[in-house]
Amino acid sequence: MGVQFIYTAVTLLPMKLFYSSMLAHGLYLLFMLWSCVHNGASYYFDVFSRKYIHTVVEEAKEESAKKATEQQTAAAAKEEEAKAGIESVEGDIDDTKRVPDVLSQAEHMGNGLAVLGAELEEAVPGLLSDEESVPNSDVGTYMLPSGDV
Repeated sequence: MGVQFIYTAVTLLPMKLFYSSMLAHGLYLLFMLWSCVHNGASYYFDVFSRKYIHTVVEEAKEESAKKATEQQTAAAAKEEEAKAGIESVEGDIDDTKRVPDVLSQAEHMGNGLAVLGAELEEAVPGLLSDEESVPNSDVGTYMLPSGDV
């Protein structure tokens, strides 16, 4: 009971001062206003900054996950391009292997044409004689073989 009396006395003693002095009363009101603003601002920064930090962290996690998937996709695309490049080079290598085959076939065809021409000359004498006009492949025009102009 003595503690209650001391508490009441301590809280009532400044009331006489605040009642009699307008300056003390104004300073007390400004102190109360500053305390309210400080408490409200502290609450705002504590609670809302934690919420903001939480959302920023979540967005950063999502963005890093998105970048990781983009990097994996880009790496897979580069790998596919590299595989396609290797396959095209292998295809080119296969084509170069086929070049001698094509050349040998052309030689066979050329030899076959020469043989065919000889057989035609034997079968029909004078078919490929000098009296006919023969195309000149160097110039691209027809020349008379006999020199008559």
